[in-house]
Amino acid sequence: MISFFFPERAARRVARRPLPHLLLALLLAPAAVPAVAQDVVSGRVVKGGQGVGGATVELHRVSSDTSGMVGRALSGPGGAFRFTLPARTDTATFTVFFAAAMVDGVRYLGPALHPDQPGAGYQVQVYDTTSAQGAVDSLRVTRRDVIAVVGVKGGWEIAEAVRVENP
Repeated sequence: MISFFFPERAARRVARRPLPHLLLALLLAPAAVPAVAQDVVSGRVVKGGQGVGGATVELHRVSSDTSGMVGRALSGPGGAFRFTLPARTDTATFTVFFAAAMVDGVRYLGPALHPDQPGAGYQVQVYDTTSAQGAVDSLRVTRRDVIAVVGVKGGWEIAEAVRVENP
């Protein structure tokens, strides 16, 4: 029995038998923390209103301190996919997610999704591609950016972004 009249005596008794008290604290600790449901992004890869199965879908996170792919899956029948979002970091002041689907060798990006937005009903729209000369001739380049960055092992990494107008 622990004496409430002599707190120093009670402290000595607890100090002599720490294991039972530690086990009790560990058993009670999970009950004190409320359960938090992890956020989920679920959606479809869609071409012309129909789901596209078998597409590689990647979930990307961009935040103020990190960026990169955080998940990869194949779209199921009907184009369905589902990702559990990673835990939020307290160090990031800005976070956005987006899914990218690879279909017929072309990467299509879905819309940006902020953590406070619902992740159900997300869609990545994909399109038929063409290499017909008539279609290519009808395009007009409205902007072209070339970005050159010195490579880690020497040399250069070049990226080109082209914006076209499709009448």
